Amino acid sequence: MMVAVMKQVGYTSVAMICSVLFIAGCSTNQTNYKGVYDVELENHSLEVPPDLTKPETSTLNDLPDAAKSALTYTDYQQTKKTNPGQLIASSSNNMRFVRDGSVFWLEVKAKPDQVWEEVREFLPKVGFELKLEQPQLGIIETNWLENRIGIPTNWFAKLFKKVFATGLLDKYRVRIERGADAETSLVFVTHQGLKEFIEGATQSAIAVEGSSTNWTVRESDPELETELLMRFMVQRGVSEETAKLTIASGAKRERTQLKQQDGQTSLQINEPFARSWRLAEIALDRLGFVIEDRNRSTGTYYIRVPESFLIESAKGWLFSTKENKPSTDKYLLVLEDKGDMTMVQVRQREAKTEDLPLVSKKILAQIQGNIL
Repeated sequence: MMVAVMKQVGYTSVAMICSVLFIAGCSTNQTNYKGVYDVELENHSLEVPPDLTKPETSTLNDLPDAAKSALTYTDYQQTKKTNPGQLIASSSNNMRFVRDGSVFWLEVKAKPDQVWEEVREFLPKVGFELKLEQPQLGIIETNWLENRIGIPTNWFAKLFKKVFATGLLDKYRVRIERGADAETSLVFVTHQGLKEFIEGATQSAIAVEGSSTNWTVRESDPELETELLMRFMVQRGVSEETAKLTIASGAKRERTQLKQQDGQTSLQINEPFARSWRLAEIALDRLGFVIEDRNRSTGTYYIRVPESFLIESAKGWLFSTKENKPSTDKYLLVLEDKGDMTMVQVRQREAKTEDLPLVSKKILAQIQGNIL
């Protein structure tokens, strides 16, 4: 994999470095993992620019439904199978990797507080700092960290490791929930990513001193999510070969529909309440929404939209669309049990504002795009 960016290096220096690397032998990281995080590098937090917008999610984000030996997406494509209507699990050392359609999790035979401490110890070993901890909600969130997949691993590259960059940043949110009993925990992982690009240059161009670079949001990668769960299994004593667990997914069907009535948007999830509740939560995590509180008995999530959330507020000059931040960033996401399906609406916590219909439509459309 070619290194995408070499920062703050002049053309002469680049040529010299490339020559030395060629002589030294430009070996790359041989890990089987797609997420490579150098624990020796300083973990500087990245403040996400406020003008970033979340790209539309497509079926390219479908979870890999490979056989047990598949670890990468390439392996998945070669071993793809379909088992309609099945919820499938694979067990090892008091752990089960479970897939239910597009949602997957690790079921651990241990109390939630024990798993919480294990996750807190595990993430720094991968290379991450813990930036958010909410024990009452079972949420741990990491900092942004460079994914150094494809970085050369020879002696010269290690000597100048900070010169090389992939232009890819990752962070994860881990959610720990109580399982069917007090001795069982469910571990969910969601990924968020950023990609650096150089203004006025091609994707493979080299950034020299004085050039301008920016960050853009890239789609959540379920393969990285699955991979982190595999690595957690290895941390708990399972061999890496055994931890290569992927499960066949169920047949695809239309799981959601956006409804419009009297100017109000609703999202219909064609699943019972319990499953819809979980699907909505995973979607919110992938989209970067902050869940400040939740009340399952009333089907309510207390959410805050991310900084990058914008709505179409007016038509600008020459019919161009103008986007602005909504009048408030705090809303309620309310799920209503309808038997074999669930209706979802967005409401405001306080007085209703004029832009609520636009906000509601966008939030529900984004959630729909992340329920695969």
